[in-house]
Amino acid sequence: MRTILVCWLLLGCSQASAQPAPYAPPAQEVLSCLVDPSRRVLVASAVPGLARRVAFERGDLVKLGDVLLELASEPERAALTLSAERADFARRKMARNREMTRNQLLSAQEIDDLRTEARLAELEANRARVELERRTTHSPLTGIVVERRVTQGEYVATEPFAELISLDPLHVEVTLRAEAFGRVQVGMQASVALAPPVGQTMVGRVSIVDRALDSSSGSFRIRVVIPNPNLATPSGVGCRVVSVAAAGG
Repeated sequence: MRTILVCWLLLGCSQASAQPAPYAPPAQEVLSCLVDPSRRVLVASAVPGLARRVAFERGDLVKLGDVLLELASEPERAALTLSAERADFARRKMARNREMTRNQLLSAQEIDDLRTEARLAELEANRARVELERRTTHSPLTGIVVERRVTQGEYVATEPFAELISLDPLHVEVTLRAEAFGRVQVGMQASVALAPPVGQTMVGRVSIVDRALDSSSGSFRIRVVIPNPNLATPSGVGCRVVSVAAAGG
């Protein structure tokens, strides 16, 4: 019994410590390798209108929440002012009648009318505020503007007016031959050599490994995520996977 227990413990320890073997893909097993943005977003306005202010140019670095586009909004501003005045009037009316309400000098119907009037005025003011806010478009990410499709004074419909990409992190999309299947696992550390003009080796982690092979090409794909906090490395660069190993190995 003791012998069986020792063998079981040794086997368990061996399995727990087992790690994927390091893998250096030969050139013939790597069908393609390309550095892509981690996100690519087409930005559109929530509502159509006349572009009053375009706050970006192609190539600009924009941050999450930055204003990209403002549409002409004079009617919406006027509607907000009007609804805000109505809401303020309803609040003052409620305040004037508060003493009468406490002394039960108003009927239940009158009290309900006052409260409903004040609530509806607040809701209308909130609706007008939302309509005004919808005429300003903010950046959905921190990244680079790669395309601008609008100019000041131009009518903007609901089709995209800009394209943004996020370069931190970068996604390295790699296609490997079927012979490499099972050699790469999610979480492994990968060294990727980038082609000129970058010409440097970067380290990232495998985040996706296809679970099925493409029968037509006899291949599968993996994704390596590489940090790029300074945005110094561009996307669109060719690459080569140098090695893949267990994290920390």
